[in-house]
Amino acid sequence: MPSRICIAILAFACLIGFGATDAGAGQIAGQRACRLPGADYCVLLGYGQSDATIRELTFRPKITGTAAVTFSGTAVCFIIRNGGLIQDRTALFLAQIVVDDEVVSFDTGASYFYTVLKDSSVNSATSSNTFNLGMTRTFRVKAGVPRTFKYKLTGMTLSEGAFCPVYNATFTVVVP
Repeated sequence: MPSRICIAILAFACLIGFGATDAGAGQIAGQRACRLPGADYCVLLGYGQSDATIRELTFRPKITGTAAVTFSGTAVCFIIRNGGLIQDRTALFLAQIVVDDEVVSFDTGASYFYTVLKDSSVNSATSSNTFNLGMTRTFRVKAGVPRTFKYKLTGMTLSEGAFCPVYNATFTVVVP
């Protein structure tokens, strides 16, 4: 029985990398979810804003290779009635992308969200829709050369009265 316990402990130590060296080991970097002071969200995207850099992370890789850069977050888009003057339907067309230090182009690597928020007497205060903003892209990285990754969310169409607070926005970078 004691030999089985020793074998189990040794196997567990191997699984978690006990005794492993940093040579050839991968690298992971991340960040905590952001919040605006006094609010439970990170950024508020609203009518009249063309785009917003929601979050960024500067990463200095220890090894050269391919980095998997993942952004996680949630947007809850809603409309606010203003004395009954708001339209019956509010269109939202959003684009998201993870970019590095280079020029931003929504032509390659972006994903899109479209919805129509319908106001109704049943939902008299607001109508809303939730979007999972999860996105992963890969980038070549060079050892010791810092890279800044940014997550951008753009309101291609964001009607008057529409707002989209972004919650739990975080980056994770993994270089295997």
